[in-house]
Amino acid sequence: MAILIPSKNIYNISENNKVLDNKITKVSLENYLVYPSDQHSSPVLRNTILSPQTSVTETNSINHDWERVQASNVAYYYACAYQQDSAGYYVGTIEMPQQVKNGYVEKLYREEGDIVELKYYGDRTTQVITSQVYMPSSGENFNKDAQLSTIVAGEQTIEENILLEIPDMPITTIEEIGMSELSQVLRASVQGVTNTSYANARIENGMVVVNFKALTRFTTDSMKGNDAVNTSDYPRIPMTGTRTTYSVKEIQLIVYGNTIQVDLETNTVVYGDNSQKNITLSSNELIQNGSKFLEGSLTQHLAQSILSDYKNGKETAVIKCSIGEYYDDIGDLRLSTKQTKFEISEGDITYDTDDATCIEFKITRDQVFPFDILIDYTVDTWNISERRTALIPKFSLSVTETLDVGNESIPEDCVDRVYTQDTIPMAFVEGDVVIPYIMGANGYNEPISAYNNGEAKLFKVVGTNIYYDGAVWQELTLQEV
Repeated sequence: MAILIPSKNIYNISENNKVLDNKITKVSLENYLVYPSDQHSSPVLRNTILSPQTSVTETNSINHDWERVQASNVAYYYACAYQQDSAGYYVGTIEMPQQVKNGYVEKLYREEGDIVELKYYGDRTTQVITSQVYMPSSGENFNKDAQLSTIVAGEQTIEENILLEIPDMPITTIEEIGMSELSQVLRASVQGVTNTSYANARIENGMVVVNFKALTRFTTDSMKGNDAVNTSDYPRIPMTGTRTTYSVKEIQLIVYGNTIQVDLETNTVVYGDNSQKNITLSSNELIQNGSKFLEGSLTQHLAQSILSDYKNGKETAVIKCSIGEYYDDIGDLRLSTKQTKFEISEGDITYDTDDATCIEFKITRDQVFPFDILIDYTVDTWNISERRTALIPKFSLSVTETLDVGNESIPEDCVDRVYTQDTIPMAFVEGDVVIPYIMGANGYNEPISAYNNGEAKLFKVVGTNIYYDGAVWQELTLQEV
């Protein structure tokens, strides 16, 4: 149903070109070609932590082992081992959505190795270190009372910005000396800290969650020495070894898993010819070929729909009209500044109860109404009257309500009230279909445009603008339906 705009309501027609310049005979349409791109046992998350801060520090409490054996009255054997470690760690959590570009992470999995991998990048510093193990006084127990003198560190050698290969921890320093007189070996052994770093991942509530504890620095001093002397008074056992420091500047965390994904390749399909105007539609997620749902038909449907609608072009117009009372082509009031509700009564509705399973409400006239119709009606349920409401949607002719067979029935004159809650608008809105009129030479209203058979052209409102310059006017931008 079209809303009529009489000539007396039109103040001005600023545009209404009869020569159409919007014919479209060619459509270039980009679409996506879809290819499966599932990944198996591959990285699904990569995260880089720069300049990680130390939050946990661990050291070994026992850092030496001093051993002495007397082989004879004048022969003493010494074996000494020193291992002192200090490890710093960064503890954190990383989350990412399970959904990835054009797919999702099906599960966390790695064919070989751990699901989560930690890599360290930074500087490694090495130094030669020396010291002595000595007795502070005579006659004491060397194994318990011997002390280490101040450690002297040599020149540093620095390797910067490298992949740090952290040694297996705990590191064990062992020193052995053969005792020929006893045909035995004297052995000293000490162990450093254990590497307590970890990383584990899980899928939880649509997120990939990673908890980890990663090294930020690691310093290890390892020295050892031995001696065989003829006295037990104030021995000095020379110690030599290496100090190595790993300073982490960057932590790279990688999570492995299986992903279900697709690759989208843009493809351009051309429909029509070049004789008139060309239009290009860009690709998007809906316009795809290769999908099991679309199978390439959507692109063709869109192109053919455009070519069909615009093969002859569409007439347009811009009119300025008054705000007032407007009726449609079957006489229903569609816009009003005086009346707020549409008029409807019981006489406009009939109902049919021939089928005991349902009741059907129908509009008595051949044309539909431009508003929702509400019908309050009564149903007898177990001898108790129950009031219900049915709704005939706007531009529909009927509605059917089901009944509980054997338990519900419809009494005579079951319709209690017919009404609508829709209000009559005061102004045109986008989407309204209208027929504008002008005053003809014969003094009668005639449509501004008509088809070859004389039938009035229908126009859709595609833009509106209200003017308040003394009087209130509404400007409508119209396009031929």
